[in-house]
Amino acid sequence: MKLCVVIPACNEEATLEPLAEGIASVLADQEYRILFIDDGSTDGSYAAMLRSREKNPRI
Repeated sequence: MKLCVVIPACNEEATLEPLAEGIASVLADQEYRILFIDDGSTDGSYAAMLRSREKNPRI
C-alpha cells in the first residue's frame, strides 16, 4: 500500500522532527511519503522540515 501523510504546519518548529520520526517508525514497513505544508511560519519550522528531510529521504 502506498501512503502520503500530509502535515500542515505553522510555527511548529519544536514538534515537526519528533512527529516525522514517529510517523517513520510506525510506517517503517510501508511505502510512504511525508509532505509538510508550511503555512507562513515565522519560527524555524522550515529549517526543522529540512533537517527531517536530511534524516529521511521520504520527506
